[in-house]
Amino acid sequence: MYYIRTSDLRRLRALALKAQIRGQQEICGLLAGTRLRQLELWFLTNRSPNAGSFRMERAEYLRARREIRELGKHPIGTFHSHPISEAIPAKSDLAGAALNSLCLIYDVCGRTARLWKIVKRHDRRYANEIPVASVSERNRRSRTRTK
Repeated sequence: MYYIRTSDLRRLRALALKAQIRGQQEICGLLAGTRLRQLELWFLTNRSPNAGSFRMERAEYLRARREIRELGKHPIGTFHSHPISEAIPAKSDLAGAALNSLCLIYDVCGRTARLWKIVKRHDRRYANEIPVASVSERNRRSRTRTK
């Protein structure tokens, strides 16, 4: 199981709702991981002008990966929002994700975040769901499911 700080989830929800209201836009960023299976959300700018899609600028993406590593953490995947669909990877999500990386998707309408690991079997990409929970910064022993 992986854990996300409650403050990161609140920020994800607020920004994703604003992007949805602005025309079904998505938000996106990188997932940083720690040895304790704690995920941190590194918000990046969505450069896609199209509703329901996201695109990260390569320079910003590489800069964030470098900063994550400098902090002793590991870049382990990406996250984005789905403004009008469930938090299940679409074909384009699978095609754009690195193999064996994690992908967190936030469903704005259903208010749920789901975590997926991207794998390949028989020359096709699949997403296997991984449990994720939120954890307060003040009390890391108190954990609440995000679903």
